[in-house]
Parts: sequence; structure tokens; C-alpha cells
Amino acid sequence: MKTLTRSYVYWPGVEKHIKELVQSCQPINNQYYFIIVDAYSKWSEVIMMDHTTSCYTVLQLTRIFCHLRHARNIGGRGFTSADFALFCQQYGVHH
Repeated sequence: MKTLTRSYVYWPGVEKHIKELVQSCQPINNQYYFIIVDAYSKWSEVIMMDHTTSCYTVLQLTRIFCHLRHARNIGGRGFTSADFALFCQQYGVHH
């Protein structure tokens, strides 16, 4: 997200502000929304998620990777386990 933002806007502290904004996100109506955008085509997917565990996140990414082949620079709570690291390695995701 920060890399994409840098290509459009800049101000002192922009990366810190983005990090704080992402960390402050809360569920909406007890649902999280997982948004993934293909950096090349700008194709986007929005997936409603009940929880943000690594296992559930990997399951959702597996569902949509037939559309998006080269995801990179993903952030969030569901992206920090060994399971997710293995998934990234298997699919060529730069995390």
C-alpha cells in the first residue's frame, strides 16, 4: 500500500500515517473486509471475512490467486504466521 501511495502522493510522515490508519481499522458489523489489488492491472477483489487468522487468510487468497498471480507488499494481522510465509513462498508472493 505504501509503495502504491508513494507513486501518487507524498508528504512528510506519509508512511507512518498509512501504518497508523491500517492499524486503527476495526470490523464493520462484525466483519472484516480483505481488499487485494493487482498492481499491474488494478483489478481488485473485496472479500468479507469473519476473522483474520492466517489460515483463513491463506484460504481466501488461494481462492482468488487464479486471477491475481503476483501479489506483493501485504500487511495485517493475518499475515505473520509460518503458514502464511510458506503460502507466500509457494505462490511467489513478495511479503
